[in-house]
Amino acid sequence: MEITQFPSTEESFGYPLKKHFHIDPEIINLNSGEYGMTPKCIIDAKIRYYATMEKNTDLFIRYHQTDMIEETRKVVAEYLQADPEGIVFLGDSAEAIHTYLKSICETKGKGILYHDFLSPETKNICHYISEYFGIDTLEIPTSKDLINSSEKILLNLEEYLNEEKIKIVIIEHISRMGFLMPVKEIVQICRKNNILCLVDGSQAFGQIDIHINELNPGKGAFTNVYLDRFLCNELS
Repeated sequence: MEITQFPSTEESFGYPLKKHFHIDPEIINLNSGEYGMTPKCIIDAKIRYYATMEKNTDLFIRYHQTDMIEETRKVVAEYLQADPEGIVFLGDSAEAIHTYLKSICETKGKGILYHDFLSPETKNICHYISEYFGIDTLEIPTSKDLINSSEKILLNLEEYLNEEKIKIVIIEHISRMGFLMPVKEIVQICRKNNILCLVDGSQAFGQIDIHINELNPGKGAFTNVYLDRFLCNELS
């Protein structure tokens, strides 16, 4: 398979990169984080993969596809500083969150904790899981003072974990409101309380350096899941 040719890393970030996308040159898109925009080189690569598969579908699915997925897992793991064995590709973060919650939320009573600025689609998934399994959901109300202080976010979270029966905490690495969450510290608090932690990394992937292994999610009963729009990374 031909290697995809990406734009030169010497190109300036911002407007000069616009030519590498199919977006209408008359439009300034301020909401690319909601749905994403695919570079031309990636679309071309997808077409080549589809064409290769269609030439001999049986051969491709039986023999080539698995090797290609394994190679891609290694590339993604290196980029995210994660273990390749923990990389799982899914359609999007909503599918990943839904799949994971349905796999672990079987005990009635203990609930799901999240902040009120969590994305609407993730909240809807939590409400469905709550009704399906008969567990509670708890929303942490926030203010400008809280979201502008990592220290206050952590103290507030610990208060809820001390008072409520929580099974899993869901957070966004970069919230849809645009601020960076203290993910590593939140993971540590969850570990201390033997509570699961799910991190939605949809907005973080590609914007900041991500080192999954540095989150130190632990082993055994504790599992940390880092979710991106195009991958679900489960460390256990």
